[in-house]
Amino acid sequence: KATVSVLNCGQRAIYQSIMGTPERLDLHGWQIEKEQFVRIATSTRCDAIENELGITSLPDQLFEQCYLKVAYEGKPLLSFSAVEALRAARITKEEAEQLALKCSYSEEWKKNNCKTVHTGLHWTYDMQGYDGLVAEGLKEKEGGQIELPLLQDTTQPILSFQACDLYEDDLEDCGTSKLTLKFRCMPTCWFILLRQFIRVDRVQVIIKDIRWFHKFGTAEVVQHRVTRTKDITDMANADAADAYVEGKSPALKLYNDPDRLAQTLPIAHEKVTTYYV
Repeated sequence: KATVSVLNCGQRAIYQSIMGTPERLDLHGWQIEKEQFVRIATSTRCDAIENELGITSLPDQLFEQCYLKVAYEGKPLLSFSAVEALRAARITKEEAEQLALKCSYSEEWKKNNCKTVHTGLHWTYDMQGYDGLVAEGLKEKEGGQIELPLLQDTTQPILSFQACDLYEDDLEDCGTSKLTLKFRCMPTCWFILLRQFIRVDRVQVIIKDIRWFHKFGTAEVVQHRVTRTKDITDMANADAADAYVEGKSPALKLYNDPDRLAQTLPIAHEKVTTYYV
């Protein structure tokens, strides 16, 4: 039996986003805690986070009070937050200089001897290998399956859900980087989607999806990783690029819509792993 608050699922989500009240769910041995407070981090908190992580810059919009924690029989399994993702995005100056992904103006800046400042993070705020997994020593095997029929079963009520941004940045007007988190719990299963959408204008689009799935009554937790990329060739032409920036390009809506892009971009990397709790 699930233990939740008196408010229904939609009312809880609205109340939580306004008041910043954590929601806790206890179901089949699983303890789930989440908060989706929509307020952007204050300058004081940003300074504290920079000091904590040893960096000098943060995304323009940081929702550091949004989080999701998943534990089984009191043992932490997954933990998602903006700060944890940024911790994974840290790189050294030497690593930053070797990055293959650069903005379209990088060569021009180099010719003009423009100095670059290393902030301690990947310049696109790429979460690197971050997947939210905090448990150690779990048995695992390659392969597994997310049971889509369970997730698509509209006869099952949604006991709890979450949809929030963790951070977003316009990459100094060179594109966008956005990290989002979605969670859903039904009587039969729970599901998590962590998605990073990176668009470097005139260069490349990247979508990193990490899905977690558990069917109640089993010991399996399935992780599905997939990275999709595409060189933005239709923005390589100067005229097309200017039209894009001015909002006149037909590619504008497409390259701002990760949900649509995720259905069409070619897969660069994919891996499925099953963990046992």
